[in-house]
Amino acid sequence: AITIAQYLKTNSHIRHVYYPGLVDHPGHAIARAQMPGGFGGMLSFELNTDAHQFMSKLKLIKRAISLGGVESTITSPARTSHSKMSASERSSIGVTENLVRLSVGIEDSNDLIDDIQQFRYGGGVANSLHAIAALVTSLHDEKNRVAVAGFYDKAKPIGNSARQAVAALP
Repeated sequence: AITIAQYLKTNSHIRHVYYPGLVDHPGHAIARAQMPGGFGGMLSFELNTDAHQFMSKLKLIKRAISLGGVESTITSPARTSHSKMSASERSSIGVTENLVRLSVGIEDSNDLIDDIQQFRYGGGVANSLHAIAALVTSLHDEKNRVAVAGFYDKAKPIGNSARQAVAALP
């Protein structure tokens, strides 16, 4: 999560990042004392744009009402946990329409960053491998399925990062 938080701080589409692992977070010293093993995988960030539109572009990070699995998930508190509050009530406690909460899972941080960058660039390298995987599962011709699966399998031993995998393929 620290890698993602640090990346988000450099992204011009992000207004603010809330993560106790960042040294400029107001609760960093307390969190460091209470969490000697690390700061966890949960962070929030506020976008300069529409949160719903941003989340609809993500491919690897799944939308969720609850953020409690091993996979990365994202939610908009204004539309879920705080939806019963008025906009002014939400605003008074810092829950804006464009605030999103991200639970960073076990995926490679570079793949997650690629997914987040889709919003800005309209695509991500991770989409290439997801598209290949979808193609493999949809092929009916066994010969073609084996060929495409072989291409996809060449990417796996290189590492978890889709960016590295695609770069290493012929």
